Amino acid sequence: MKPKLVLSAGTSWSGTTPLYYTFAVNHKLCHGGHEKEHGYLHLLDLTEQNKTIDKIKFYSKFFRPKWLDNPDGSGRKGPGRKHPLVNQHSPLVKGLWTQEELKKHYTSPFSIEKYISYYKKHWSHIKHEYKAVADFSNPNSNLSDQFLQKYAPILKEHFDITVVMIFRDPIRRFWSVINARRPDNIEKLFFEWSPDICYSTLYKKWKKHFNVKIIVMEEFWDGKPNELMGYLIDNIYPNAYVPDLGINAPHISYLNDQWESDIEVLTPEIIERAKVVFAPIYKKWYDTFGYIPQSWTHNEKTLGMDCR
Repeated sequence: MKPKLVLSAGTSWSGTTPLYYTFAVNHKLCHGGHEKEHGYLHLLDLTEQNKTIDKIKFYSKFFRPKWLDNPDGSGRKGPGRKHPLVNQHSPLVKGLWTQEELKKHYTSPFSIEKYISYYKKHWSHIKHEYKAVADFSNPNSNLSDQFLQKYAPILKEHFDITVVMIFRDPIRRFWSVINARRPDNIEKLFFEWSPDICYSTLYKKWKKHFNVKIIVMEEFWDGKPNELMGYLIDNIYPNAYVPDLGINAPHISYLNDQWESDIEVLTPEIIERAKVVFAPIYKKWYDTFGYIPQSWTHNEKTLGMDCR
């Protein structure tokens, strides 16, 4: 029987970390290995597209695991930011891999064979305690359709794959994305760049190749039980974005990235302007899924739709 692989395709700033903690810590459903996300597939995609500059930037700023050279260090983002059960200090990985093995997997040349080999070895360590391995790399959302066409069949030969995609209210999500960049003028950049992701387009790209489970962040944290791969998910890790308190988000353990993201208030005036810019994103969501979450900024009524 093939190992199960839970493959997250984003989206960033939508609660992917507390979602991962829900699966990996609270339910022991899946485990990612040395870290929640590494972006290996995105790095391989950039390599095959010969995007050398993008590859170098991504490798140096996101991918390169600092614990390769400092295995006793606290990790890329400092102490207290990664749950101890799902980072490089976890007993599920610490001491079970040699530095030579890690360097083989995490250094050039990058290949799909190395990716598969890593997760198969990790599965051999956790299969008596967990149901699946996991890759919760947000950069997976950027994988090109050509890459998925080429490698989805290969990955499915080795793993039983479930793709998870979590989506947050588009306006509030992108406000967090821009805030986290710490530009001089957050509001200006917010409107210059928005919107950055069309959820329905992203979903359709992945749906062509995999079994995809859609999660609306606000609905997942509404207190009702959920499921993944047939397993009941009823013990949800807290999420600093639900309810959305902006700059007053609670300081939940191991979710520093969430409660440190927003530094300026998303005012009603900005929201009203954003509704115009983001309207196509909400409309495409409705066209794809047949409804708009009630907790989102836009709904069928504000978009002028007759949904009777």
